[in-house]
Amino acid sequence: MEAFITKHLFELLMTAAVALLGAGYRVTLREISKQRVEREAILSLLRSEIITLHGRYTGKEDIPIYAQENVQAMYEAYHTLGGNGTVTKLVGELMSLPTRKS
Repeated sequence: MEAFITKHLFELLMTAAVALLGAGYRVTLREISKQRVEREAILSLLRSEIITLHGRYTGKEDIPIYAQENVQAMYEAYHTLGGNGTVTKLVGELMSLPTRKS
C-alpha cells in the first residue's frame, strides 16, 4: 500500500488540485453572475428614480439644489455602472432647470 501511495502520490495530488480548482471556478462563476444581477438591479433603481424626479420637477419652474445634486450623483453612479445614454436627456433637462434653496 505504501509503495502504491509513493508511486502515485503526484497523480493523487494533481487530481485533488484539479478538483479544488474546478470547485473554485464554479464558485467564481456564481459570484460573477450574482454581481451582474446586482449591478442590473442598481441600474434599474437609479434609472427609475431619475425618471421619477424628472416627472416631478420638469413641470415646475425650478428644482431644489439638493434634488439637482442628487440627480447628478445618481447619474454619475448610473453611468459608472454601465448605464446607457437613455437617461442623459432627462438629466440634462433637470440640470438646466433654475435652482432654489429648498
